[in-house]
Parts: sequence; C-alpha cells; structure tokens
Amino acid sequence: MRKISCITITSLLLSLCALSHATVYKVTDTNGNVSFSDTPSETRTGDTQETIKTPTTINTSASEQSQEEMESQFSQEAETRNSGLSQQWDEYDAAMKGAKSQLKLAKTALEDAKVFIEGDRAFTKTPTGGFSRETQQHKDRVNNAEEGVKQAEKEVQAAKKLKPSSSRPN
Repeated sequence: MRKISCITITSLLLSLCALSHATVYKVTDTNGNVSFSDTPSETRTGDTQETIKTPTTINTSASEQSQEEMESQFSQEAETRNSGLSQQWDEYDAAMKGAKSQLKLAKTALEDAKVFIEGDRAFTKTPTGGFSRETQQHKDRVNNAEEGVKQAEKEVQAAKKLKPSSSRPN
C-alpha cells in the first residue's frame, strides 16, 4: 500500500511540474555539479547550459488510467507473491510431515530390531557352565535399523532447509 501512495504522490508532482513549466534548464559547472532551473542562469566560463523541453499539457485521464493500471498490476503481483509463498509453505509442510513420519517409522523399526527373536543368541558351553552371545544376524539387523534412523534424521534436516524465509501468508 505504501508503494502505491509513493507512486501516486510522484505522479501528482510530475503532473504539476509539467503543467506549470514548459522549459527546464540544466546547468553543469566546471566541477561537474548539475543543477536544474525553470529560468535561464548566467553561465560562467566553462559552465554548460542545456535547455530541456517538456510537454505543456498532460492528458490527466491517461494519467489516472495509468495509475489504476499500476495499482491493479501491483495488486496482481502481490497476489502472485502470496500464492507462490503459500505454495512454498505447503511444500515445506508436506516435506516435514513426510520426513517426521519416516523418522517415527525408523525409530519403531530400531526398537523392534533390538528385540531378540529365535536364532539371535548363540549358546556356548564352557567347563563352568556356558554363556550366550548375540549373533551376527542380530547385530546386522540392529545396525541396519540404526542406519535407517540416521537417514531419516537427515531427511528431517533437509526438509527444514525448505522452510520459506518469509512468514506464512494469512
């Protein structure tokens, strides 16, 4: 809205200037400083003066129409930005939901893998009795499940990077 106000004020000022003055004088001094005036000035040695002609009349209806078109275009651009931003937030939400779901499943699979089932323990007899140890099959199953959790955590981190920098549109 602020941008529209600035455009309106600028258009109004330019319209008034063009209506009140038909000629503008541009003077450049020896140091390169530029000044503008509606009256010719006395130039010193090395100064240059240029006459700039401006239109003496302005079609105000065209100016108003241009203003309306600019406001309409600005509104359309704002809607497009909001639409794009909404889509970015939707994509972020979907990615986070999917990644968190995968992480939850991976953690559940890890807990299940840690449970000993038949064949996960090997028994060895010793002179004093015997002992059991974990089989390689069980170790591999737990390691694979732990890798699944790590991968799911990476997916959550990647999804977090999709978060739009702008706040969520209304």
